[in-house]
Amino acid sequence: MPGSLVLWIISYTLFITCYISELLFAQDWQLPFNGIHSQSSSYFKRIPNSCIDAQNITSSSVYTTFDCQMMCTHKPRCLSFNFGLQENKEGHHVCELFDVTKYGDSALIKTDLYDFYTVPSVPRSCSHAKSLGYDETRNYTINPDASGNADTFQVFCDMRDKDGVGVTVVSHDSENRNFVSGCEKPGCYGRDVNYDGISDVIAQLGALTKVSTHCEQYIKYECYGSMISSHAWLVSRDGSRLNYWGGAPPNSGKCACGVAENCTGGRRKCNCNINTMEWHEDFGLLSYKDDLPITMLRFGDVTPSEKGYHTLGKLKCYGQA
Repeated sequence: MPGSLVLWIISYTLFITCYISELLFAQDWQLPFNGIHSQSSSYFKRIPNSCIDAQNITSSSVYTTFDCQMMCTHKPRCLSFNFGLQENKEGHHVCELFDVTKYGDSALIKTDLYDFYTVPSVPRSCSHAKSLGYDETRNYTINPDASGNADTFQVFCDMRDKDGVGVTVVSHDSENRNFVSGCEKPGCYGRDVNYDGISDVIAQLGALTKVSTHCEQYIKYECYGSMISSHAWLVSRDGSRLNYWGGAPPNSGKCACGVAENCTGGRRKCNCNINTMEWHEDFGLLSYKDDLPITMLRFGDVTPSEKGYHTLGKLKCYGQA
C-alpha cells in the first residue's frame, strides 16, 4: 500500500474521531465517569460558559474535550475539569483538572472562555458507588457527609469482598505488627492511629460509619507476661476509653474468648489475663460502628522481661444505612 494512502487513512480516522467527540459535547451529552458505563447521576455533566475557581490538580493543553475527560478519568482524585474554548496557534485548548465539584466549597464563575464538566454525584461510600454502577476494585473519592461540612477523601473500594456489596477500606499508619515493651503502669505505652487522607476523623469517618450498615476493624494483641484487662485499652474515634476487645460486645470488659468462655487458664475475660511468661494472644473484630475507627492504642505491664505485639487492621465499612 502506498505511503501516501496510509497517511490519508490515518488522517481521516483522526478527523472522524475528533468530529464525533466534538459533536457529542456540542449536544451537551454526558460522559461516563472514570470510563465506567453507569447510571446518568455518575456521569460528567457539562455546564456551559462557566469555570470553577479552585486550585487545580494539573493544567495541560489538549485538542478536544474528550482528551480532557480522559485525563480526568486517569487521575484518581479528579472530579471535574475546566475546558478552554479558545484555541491557540497549535489548535490546543486549556484543560484544568480539579478534585472538587460545583457542589463543594468552590463557586462557579460565568465566562465565555470555558465550559465546566463535573461529576454530579460523588458517592457516599463504596457500597453507594457500587449501586451507581461502579464495579472496578480501586481507589475512589467519596463524600459521606451530606451536609457538605466535611472534605471529600480517597478510599480503596473492594468491589468483590462481602459478596460484592462494595466495601470501603481506609488504611492507617499502625497496621504493622508493632512491638510493645519498656514500661509497667496501665496505658504507659500509647500509639496514635493516623488514617490516610483524613484530616478530621469524627467528621469524615464518623459520617462514613453513619451511612454504612456495618463497620469493622480487626485487633490483635500478642502477650508475654502482659495483662490486658487491667493495663490496656483502645480509644474510640471520639476519644473515649473502650472497655472491650475484638469479638466482644461493648462494655463487657471481655475479649472474644471471654464471650465464648474458652480463655486460657479457665474462667478469665481474656487469654492475656493469665499473665504467664508464655506467649498468648487475644484477637477479633471490633464491630460496634459508633466507636470506630480506633484512634489510639494503650498498653502496659511490659517491663524488660515482659512484652507484647499489637496489630490493628484497616477500617472496613459496607452496606447503605
